[in-house]
Amino acid sequence: MNIKKIRAVAKNENDYKSMLKLLSDIPLFSRDENEVVLELLDLYQNNPNNRDYYFFATEEEMGNFSSFICFGPTPMTSGTYDLYWLGTSQKYEKQGLARSLVDFMISYLREHQGRIIRVETASKEAYSGTQAFYQRLNFKEEARLRDFYAPGDDLMMFTYHV
Repeated sequence: MNIKKIRAVAKNENDYKSMLKLLSDIPLFSRDENEVVLELLDLYQNNPNNRDYYFFATEEEMGNFSSFICFGPTPMTSGTYDLYWLGTSQKYEKQGLARSLVDFMISYLREHQGRIIRVETASKEAYSGTQAFYQRLNFKEEARLRDFYAPGDDLMMFTYHV
């Protein structure tokens, strides 16, 4: 694999289709989760005044996306951002792409007066790798809402101070 660059997802049909293809290659995301990603992508792509959601992706040699990140400012805060979505194609897992995107986001937020990054994830076993990933990147578990998603599946909130 040869990643050309991390770039903003363009607001055009080609990049929309590339995102659809990428989402179909991320088995961890449920159909409902994919629908939420697509809702945010639609808002990002179709609102010329969008300042709520940013989408960036790693692009491979052939122009396809191999991973993506979606983040944006948390409403009614000063310098706090939510990391909404982070996903990597199953074909490219464990190659450092997600880490590269998080590092990119942190650098971006440093340049734009970001202070805190907040991310939520599930506590279920399928997401244990996600939890460990954030902990390896020095995100700290700040809160846990028991049985939030379903009985036995807590909402875990992690933060990172930029």
